[in-house]
Amino acid sequence: MEELGIRENVGYLAQLDDQLFLEFFSDTMFWMKGESVPFLKKYSENIPPERIPAVRRALRTLMSVALCKRITSQAEFLEYMAEVVGGEEAIGGKKRFYVFLTRLETLKQIFIEESVRTQEKYLVDFNVNVEYVIGSSSFDSLEEYI
Repeated sequence: MEELGIRENVGYLAQLDDQLFLEFFSDTMFWMKGESVPFLKKYSENIPPERIPAVRRALRTLMSVALCKRITSQAEFLEYMAEVVGGEEAIGGKKRFYVFLTRLETLKQIFIEESVRTQEKYLVDFNVNVEYVIGSSSFDSLEEYI
């Protein structure tokens, strides 16, 4: 998990008090939905401003990691998440893992919506390209249509 860059950035989350951690978690979810969130204005007193984007990406990665692991019990989930971040205290205690656990369904929905938005953008780009080709003068000179 070290290659994901989680451990080096998640330590900043441990510096936030519980209320601010919950707000950062919620704001990251809103940001993932495409909403505008004033991270710099809101969190620059607690996290160095130049680290905020990296911490947000690390939290997003943690969210996706939490969804990727097939979980059979709550204890297994907590142990797995502690292993990912380098121990419970690395993120500020075990209770913060419960935030992931309680919001798994919402996180699933966000990641599905994000995937659909990405696919829709690809399809729109593809359709624009097809319309451009069909509308071109060279398309009219084709003897055989595809």
